[in-house]
Amino acid sequence: MESEVVLVSSSYSDVFSISLDRGHEETIQVGDLVQTGPNLYPRFTVVAVSGDKAWVCNIQTGVDGLTALNRCRKVSVDPASPTVIGLNAR
Repeated sequence: MESEVVLVSSSYSDVFSISLDRGHEETIQVGDLVQTGPNLYPRFTVVAVSGDKAWVCNIQTGVDGLTALNRCRKVSVDPASPTVIGLNAR
């Protein structure tokens, strides 16, 4: 009798039940600055997009990885200030 191994991907948003829903449509593209939850850090640059996945690179550490697009939130830059503002921070 063979047993089947099922791998389940989990993240801090799964563990802490953080809602990833957003009230508006957002298109994530190569070069965008994103965050992966309602908190402000870490920030990532989008390296590539394929289907429902994004290849992202942490802007502080340079560590890269793959994540689901629905976990990414665009970050806007306030032109009047060098501070980066997350859309969820309003």
